[in-house]
Amino acid sequence: MSSLLKHDHLNEAKNNGSIFLGFKEHTIDFLPTYKFDIGTDTYDTSAKQRIPSYTDRVLFKSQCEGDVRVLRYDSCPVLKTSDHRPVFGIFEVKIRPGSDE
Repeated sequence: MSSLLKHDHLNEAKNNGSIFLGFKEHTIDFLPTYKFDIGTDTYDTSAKQRIPSYTDRVLFKSQCEGDVRVLRYDSCPVLKTSDHRPVFGIFEVKIRPGSDE
């Protein structure tokens, strides 16, 4: 996983400041979520032989540091109806009544 994430296009673009300024992503510690043979846990066996990747992501942004706490960030490997595996995040978010819109 670490070698795939080293060359991750989303992280590269975020790090050079070209997209999603100020957005964060929790550490990925699940297997790549794309490109499965549909209905299986096998990565692409088609003629294209695509490299597994992390195409489905959850990013977040807050006005104040510490206002968002990630409780869980994971994929759903049991859902196999697509060549993607869904990704989800569970967050605890601090809201200040009267000041947050």
